[in-house]
Amino acid sequence: LPKLKVTEREMNLSVPVFRRAGDNETVVEVQSNVLLSFESTMDKAVDVYESYSENGFYYYKLLFPTVHNNKPITGRKLKIKSYGFDTYTLPLELKAKVPVGLLVINETQSIADNFFNQGKYAEALKEYEKVFSINPKDSYIIHRIELCNKEIDKISVAQQVNDTISVAQQVNDTIRVAQQVNDTISMAQQVNDTISVAQQVNDTISVAQQVNDTNRAKTDASKPPKGKNTRKCDCADWRNQDIKKPQTRTSDVLANMKLNEPDLYRQYRSGKKRENAGLVLALLGTGAALTGFIALSEEDAGIAIGSAGSACWLVGSIVGFSGSIKQGRTLQAYQNRVHGEARSDTPHFQLNLHGNGLGLAFVF
Repeated sequence: LPKLKVTEREMNLSVPVFRRAGDNETVVEVQSNVLLSFESTMDKAVDVYESYSENGFYYYKLLFPTVHNNKPITGRKLKIKSYGFDTYTLPLELKAKVPVGLLVINETQSIADNFFNQGKYAEALKEYEKVFSINPKDSYIIHRIELCNKEIDKISVAQQVNDTISVAQQVNDTIRVAQQVNDTISMAQQVNDTISVAQQVNDTISVAQQVNDTNRAKTDASKPPKGKNTRKCDCADWRNQDIKKPQTRTSDVLANMKLNEPDLYRQYRSGKKRENAGLVLALLGTGAALTGFIALSEEDAGIAIGSAGSACWLVGSIVGFSGSIKQGRTLQAYQNRVHGEARSDTPHFQLNLHGNGLGLAFVF
């Protein structure tokens, strides 16, 4: 069984605790946090002349004689009992008119009270339940257990509210991230559409260049060959003779340009370098944009990287497109120099590069 702890305590002498004591009597005042009963080895019964409870404590005032047959009583032992605890035996030497104060506590209940006063209701409940298992009729312990359960329920409800708010915040954050992902996907789609449009423009320029080259070749084929690379032909139909025809492959045109027009060839190479640089810059921008999309878990970094990548791609596209235009203009200028005097006898339509666009010309 658990044990009681008994210590002496100071008496409040302003209270006449010994008002009933005679000349050969004294009073013992006991304060305890558990219900007590008393026995004495020198007395038939212990005179408990007053008892009450206050602030979770029980108070007992005991009256003892100090003289028997004109002799001081010595060797008295006070037995302090409480249900569920071992009996505590206390040697008690008393003097007339000298009150004694005792504090008797159940240490488990004292620990529980300390936890309760600190607001640690779950810990206090465990300790009160230990005391309740010993003395289930203690009204003080029953009341404290009820209070602990109420406070624990309040804390539980508050925690649930906080958890709900936290979950709602997480849902809101998830929705915001999903919106950012959706915006990034939309931006990526716009980038992809822009790349597709640029590719179509390049394809259109290439087709126009091929049409131009074809029309030039037809025009040259319809005229008598000139220059040192031709031979004189006396035949009536010179178109059927074995003469050297102009080369229309781009590689051949560039080879002749490098040999005959080095200035134009340098301009063409400059445009080619610009186109390549723009392509590399656009690829780097695309990679950076994708990296920014992947780095969305770090919001600021992801947006910054994605924005920089998009800007890099846009600049690269512009640079590359301007390089392509420069190459086309250079080829057109070279062909105008080489075939400038040639004219077609048959009226026809012809696609020409002009400025930043394409033109349809009727040649006659």
